[in-house]
Amino acid sequence: MLVEITSPLPDRPLWAALSPDDSEAAAVGRQLVVTRHPLDPPADGAGPTGPRPLAGHESTVYRAIYTPNGQALATVSGDTTLRLWDLTTGQSLFRLQLPTANRDASPLWDFDLTCTTDQSACWIAVP
Repeated sequence: MLVEITSPLPDRPLWAALSPDDSEAAAVGRQLVVTRHPLDPPADGAGPTGPRPLAGHESTVYRAIYTPNGQALATVSGDTTLRLWDLTTGQSLFRLQLPTANRDASPLWDFDLTCTTDQSACWIAVP
């Protein structure tokens, strides 16, 4: 399936991630907002039909990774923060301030997220 992700500003996403159930894509970029795009909006209008923003970062958002169950999304930004978003409420669950000492040595957007099979625990690895 080919999905075009557009934005209202003359900006292009820097990264897009597909949810584990293929129901949406999260696009990030210079707009400071993570935008969730439904890929197969329900015809009856029972679910989301348009883009849904997650706002809170204060600089370019470089990367997004869904948790395996698709209920949360981790994002990293040039404001040197990593956020974990609850996708049910759209609220930030927590904000991690990343170290700034070696910004030139390792890119800020280089992080990973992994969870146990039952998702009772998750780990975020940052440089």
